[in-house]
Amino acid sequence: MKASLKPRLLLTGASGFLGHNIIQQAQQHYQIIGIVHKHTVNLSGLQLVQMDITDHIALRNIVREVQADAIIHTAAIGDINRCEQFPAETEILNVSTSIYLAKLAAEMQIPYVFTSTDLVFDGEKGGYHETDAVNPINHYGEQKVKAEEGIRIAYPRAAICRMPLMFGAGGAGSKNFFLPLLQKIRANDEIGLFTDEYRSALGAISAAKGLLKAVSAFNGTYHLGGPDKTNRYTLGKLMAQAAGITQPNIKAIQQADVPMPAPRPKDVTLDSSKAIAAGFVPMQNQAEIELILRSGM
Repeated sequence: MKASLKPRLLLTGASGFLGHNIIQQAQQHYQIIGIVHKHTVNLSGLQLVQMDITDHIALRNIVREVQADAIIHTAAIGDINRCEQFPAETEILNVSTSIYLAKLAAEMQIPYVFTSTDLVFDGEKGGYHETDAVNPINHYGEQKVKAEEGIRIAYPRAAICRMPLMFGAGGAGSKNFFLPLLQKIRANDEIGLFTDEYRSALGAISAAKGLLKAVSAFNGTYHLGGPDKTNRYTLGKLMAQAAGITQPNIKAIQQADVPMPAPRPKDVTLDSSKAIAAGFVPMQNQAEIELILRSGM
């Protein structure tokens, strides 16, 4: 029996960057059951399950036991270089488990929200719509395409949300470029940031609200991009401005200046008008950065 009158939200990756922000936005309206692997979360009102979700038998048992009313799946190996170097190893979580969760949600006929990526595109034109052909140029993007394809077959009602570069505060076990970059800016360390990699960067608060909207309002594929075409260099400048630093030690660099195992597309900006029409409200980057810093970062 369900002990709470609130709907029960099963959240994978609860200790991660995006999971942390979803918890902050969802806890008032949902009873959250958070699945974590290695890192725990210490928040009141959160039911925590520590497990390896690539163990599909154990995953099925947990999903059935908690009687979830909806699932948001954020757990992934998002290290693009690691996916490039170890594609078979990382595909187990990024592809197989994502599809398996969709099958479980389909059996229970509950909403299933999957977090995909803008890196399903090759970056040759930007301004991508949901109907544009995918053509990833790295293994991480390929894995997300495989997951999307399998999820559509397993559960056509699932919400596939393609996420852009995201920034914001995270939990203790989460990885995100924002806080380390902010610390370097405040320390006046020299920082090199890309000017030739364009994304529809989105604050994590807006991202979390968008994914929660997806639970109730989205079926099919949606782009949850921020309102601006930007790059990491511009974001760094905005962060410095919000932190009150007028002359940050930030220099513009190109992707070619930093050799990496995984290639990066040039422009994977997203057209998010479909999601906006369905109720997604992305905050302006500067406004969200200022909000994050006012919260105590």
